Amino acid sequence: MALELGKVPAAARARYVAVGRRYSSEQTLQQAHQTLAGLAEHGKVLIGYGFALSDGLRLKEARELLIAAGVGRLSAQGERKETALATLAAKRSAKAARLRAHAVLKAVLEQLEEAGLGSKREAVQSALLQTSFSGDEDEPLARQLDLLRGVLSDSELAKVARDRGGAETVKALAVAADELRKRSAEVVSRGTPAETERLDLIDGIVVQLCRSARRAARVCAKALGQPALATPFELSALDSRPDKPKLPAEPAPVEPAPAP
Repeated sequence: MALELGKVPAAARARYVAVGRRYSSEQTLQQAHQTLAGLAEHGKVLIGYGFALSDGLRLKEARELLIAAGVGRLSAQGERKETALATLAAKRSAKAARLRAHAVLKAVLEQLEEAGLGSKREAVQSALLQTSFSGDEDEPLARQLDLLRGVLSDSELAKVARDRGGAETVKALAVAADELRKRSAEVVSRGTPAETERLDLIDGIVVQLCRSARRAARVCAKALGQPALATPFELSALDSRPDKPKLPAEPAPVEPAPAP
């Protein structure tokens, strides 16, 4: 099946774009080269383990689209993806600041009556409700940080939050909102959103296909007792990011405590 970007269903497109934003097109192109080289040697044996020949053809077509877009030749493409990665890091920092502000405000909420500030309860609850979700847009998230900062800057509420990290949280909210707006503006200034999204889409498709090939290769290598078979399919190009902005690490899953 030919890879027609315009016919990718909306839900799948959103998923691919979200994945593609995490990698530069130079990385995905290099990974596509590596995986396709592995498929040239082992592609037929992977069919029985979940990776179809048509998947390999889609990967080849995606690689050709990256090359046609100038990836590997035009530094501007890499600069746009660098900017997108920096924006993603700023967004994560903004969400972390929002979470911190919520923790402080919820602690404040519990102290309002004792502090004689029961009349402030509605304002605090409203701020928490209005900032519970911002979708995936940068400016709505930045405005939420502004709102939270405004509430925590209230002179009376600030007194209650003083020994609960209130002042530090106000500063963190201001820094995070400014950084998010700065990075968002840089994305807008570099190429059109449509161009960036198209590259993200192709990158996401490449990543998904390379992950699928690696999964099939690992299962196949174990079943056949040939561990070396999986080596060409490792995601070394995607895992190597020495020049990329460092994103905050995702929380590690909590292992359940062993039964006594």
